[in-house]
Amino acid sequence: MYADLAAQLGSPVARLVEAAAPPAQKQRLAALSPQQVTSTKLAVESIESIQTHAPGNGAAIGGIKVTAASG
Repeated sequence: MYADLAAQLGSPVARLVEAAAPPAQKQRLAALSPQQVTSTKLAVESIESIQTHAPGNGAAIGGIKVTAASG
């Protein structure tokens, strides 16, 4: 079934790009607050929430998590 779908629609493609951040950039990213995120969209979806702490126990997540309807 997978081969038939791939023949009809094309093979799926996934590409991961890893880019190292210099220490200065890492510090700036670590200090980023939700108030500094001015975008209202993530790709084409509206941003639903911006978190810096886990909702279950309030522990810091070590960055910012931006979520939209599909994740």
